[in-house]
Amino acid sequence: MGIAGFRFSDLFAPERLKDLFNLWLGELSPDDAKIYAAWCDGTYTKPEEVSTAILAAAPYVSRFIARLFQVEKEMAELEAEVKDRTPLWGFKSDFAKKRVLKDSAGKAWKGTFAEAAAIATAAITAM
Repeated sequence: MGIAGFRFSDLFAPERLKDLFNLWLGELSPDDAKIYAAWCDGTYTKPEEVSTAILAAAPYVSRFIARLFQVEKEMAELEAEVKDRTPLWGFKSDFAKKRVLKDSAGKAWKGTFAEAAAIATAAITAM
């Protein structure tokens, strides 16, 4: 394991998992106080609040897990691959979610299906 004092078998012992969790919490910097509080105060009552806390903590958890399993290099490669797709994520966010998934999507279109397919293909090719 990539964290001193821990063995693989510790992942099956609840008390050792708690030790790992506490170590992770202890490594959060003062700038991460909001994330720390999200995991420690337990005051969330809405699913949206829990989701927000999970998403905020995800990068910190990923780095910790990568270190634990000694896969930092592979994580860095994966991160670079994901960043290479930034234009795709932007398209998905700016176009697909706001236009394609709306109830009124496509109602103003007067062209044919073939014309729509050609435009979509051209847009994807341009990206």
